[in-house]
This record gives sequence, C-alpha cells and structure tokens, in this order.
Amino acid sequence: AFFMYKLLAHILITLCIGVLYVFSAWKKMSPIDLFQFRLAEDGICGGLCSVLGIRILIIWELALGLLMFLHISLYKFTYNALIWTSVVFILYLTYLFFYNGAQADCGCFGEHYKMTPGLAILKNILVLGLVVYLKHQHHRMFYRYSNVIALSIFGISTAFVFALRPVSVPGSSADYRIPKHLKLDTLWTSPLAVPKPALNFKKGKSVIAFFSLTCSHCIEAAYKLHILKLQFKDAPFLMVLGGRKAKLQNFLNRTKSTDIPFTLFEDELFYTLCEGQVPRIFLCQNLKPIRSIEKYDLEPDVINFFFKAP
Repeated sequence: AFFMYKLLAHILITLCIGVLYVFSAWKKMSPIDLFQFRLAEDGICGGLCSVLGIRILIIWELALGLLMFLHISLYKFTYNALIWTSVVFILYLTYLFFYNGAQADCGCFGEHYKMTPGLAILKNILVLGLVVYLKHQHHRMFYRYSNVIALSIFGISTAFVFALRPVSVPGSSADYRIPKHLKLDTLWTSPLAVPKPALNFKKGKSVIAFFSLTCSHCIEAAYKLHILKLQFKDAPFLMVLGGRKAKLQNFLNRTKSTDIPFTLFEDELFYTLCEGQVPRIFLCQNLKPIRSIEKYDLEPDVINFFFKAP
C-alpha cells in the first residue's frame, strides 16, 4: 500500500509540473510581443535576439511540460533539463529582483497573471525541490522509441509556436500608406484633444503614434515605444490616444509609457484621423508625415537613421 501511495504521489507531482510548464508557455504567447519587449527593457537582449529568444523559451517550456505530462525520457533527460531550467530561472529572477524591484511583474505567466520576482523564485525553488525528489524516487516507466518520441515533441512544439506566432520581418511596412486626410495640426486646433501637445512637435522631426486604449497591438507598440524612449531620451515622441479617459491610467501602467507625452481623444475624430486603423505610427518632418511604419519597425536602427538622416 505504501508503494502505491508513493507511485500515485509521483504521478500526481509529475502531471502538475507538466501542466504548470505547458500553462506558462501558453500564457507567454498572449501576447508574445510584450514579453520580448520586456527582455529588451530588462537589458537581457533586444532586436532579433529577443524575437527568437522568447520563442525558443516557449518551445522549451512547452516541450518539457509535455514530456513530464506524458512521462517521456524522465530519468534520461527530462528531470535533468528541468533542474537546470529551474536554476537558470532562479538566477534570472534574482537579477530581475534587484534590477526592477521587489514589486515588479516577472512576466512568468504573460500579461494575464501578475507575479513578483520573489514569488516566482519561491515557485521555482519548489519545482526544483520536487524534481530532485522525483529523480531520487524515480519509478521507471519505459517507452519504446522514447528518444524518437521526445525529439518529435520538440519538433511539434517548434512548429506549433512558429505557426501561431511567426516572426515578422522588421521594415516590411516601409511603404505603408499615409492616410490622405491626416491633418496633424488638428491635435492643436481641435478642442477635443486634451491635453494639447507641446509646440516643439511642430518643428523638426518627430515620431507621432496613434494608439487605441483597448487595442492589444497598440499596447504592445506603446510598450516598445517606451523602450525606445529610454534609448532616445531627447527624441520627440508623441502618442495620440483614443478611448475613454477611465481606461487611460490602465493603458499607461501596462505600457509604462508615462515618460512619453500624449493627447487623448474621447471622440470619433480620433478614428477619422487614422482612418480607423491602429496602431498607426508616423515619422514626421515639420508635422508632415513622411513615412508610416508598424510596431515591428520600432527598432533603434530605424529611429536612429530617421533622426540622423538629412
């Protein structure tokens, strides 16, 4: 009877860890851009490195979760992989704890479930302890062709992640159409725009972005614009926001874009200006849009080239 209880406990713990890893991988995909921008903001990596890095992390978590759930190659590979993964996560979260503070969101479960670095460290210590226990109390469960099955799971996970979240090529929208009826001086002349932007946006080069307060793609783009603002502190960035004022603070908190000037429209004029398409990001010269870009073009080299070009 004691052996049966140990076996049931082993199976239950294995299933729970497997579900935890699959759940973590799934939540990091919704939306995936915010997490990859977070890697850039935290000083881990940026550009193509963050784009591929987050997808590799999701594939790794998803595959390990499935291997645990299905009891595949546990003693030969999965336990050791989970132990080292937990150690790396603990080191990363410790870095976040000191870099961003104790109350920051680590992003372990994407944007939907907030978790502080300290709590995430405790979670990974618990997982590490449980996996070490499982490894030393291992009840061998053999599968024929377990290596082939494990490789297949990694292959399927890779195809699944890149199919749902393909890599977009920066610069693909370089010739994006500029709305015919876009008149940016409306930001100063319309009484519906509150507060009024500073006058310095009227002269020289600037980046003016139209974001809806409830659009997930706008939230991703605004977050990335915030990261660029950290690198280009003196660059004139302006957000033109559309939506109810009650949702403004939540938008600013989620995107951390309180360092970027904004004006808010609580009227349909906002959608008239951007022709109902958001996010819209314009590189402007003397308040005249000279190029329209997408969120994937919000890269340091694009912004740097724009401001340095004659």
